[in-house]
Amino acid sequence: MKKLALLVTLISAPHVMADNQLILGEGIKVHAINGSENVSSFYSNDRSLNLPDGNNQLLVSYTAEIKNGSDYELEQSHPSVLLFSSEKQTLTLKTPEIKTARQLELFNRELNWKLKNDKNPIQFKAELLPLKGFRLGIDFERELADFNRSNSNASQQVSVIETPSVVKGDKVTDEQMKLILLKSLYQQASSETKEAFKNFIQ
Repeated sequence: MKKLALLVTLISAPHVMADNQLILGEGIKVHAINGSENVSSFYSNDRSLNLPDGNNQLLVSYTAEIKNGSDYELEQSHPSVLLFSSEKQTLTLKTPEIKTARQLELFNRELNWKLKNDKNPIQFKAELLPLKGFRLGIDFERELADFNRSNSNASQQVSVIETPSVVKGDKVTDEQMKLILLKSLYQQASSETKEAFKNFIQ
């Protein structure tokens, strides 16, 4: 059992071994990371995030100060889904200068986010998250789950985990549960963590 616990720790914590740092520009809010709501965005003003190696999907929006006569109003862009891949890098995510309603409208159409590492731009795919009706209190996890079931270029395909079939009434043994858990964690791990896991069990 101790060995199983150690294996679970090894596989389920890939960020300890290797990850990426994402630094956010002013006005950018990350609503969800890899399909899970970014709860910290509600109470933290931290401008950096740690992301695992490999493919990452972010749901982001930008709040701009738009001049209206002699006053300024805060206007938020439509939520964008960004999909990109990176390995052990420090990344920055910014937007072009947006000062007018026209510039914000153009940004919502072109989705010209600026994603870079220390030296070069990072290729990414971007699409608007299709939303309908009143947008207060959106369940972003549910909306992203629907989006990821589509054929969108920015969708993140989640692999289906095969588990041993159990006939109704049969008792699932401890060994079956261990296998299910290990298979699930292994499929979610980064390539580096998978390699470390293979070396551990040899």
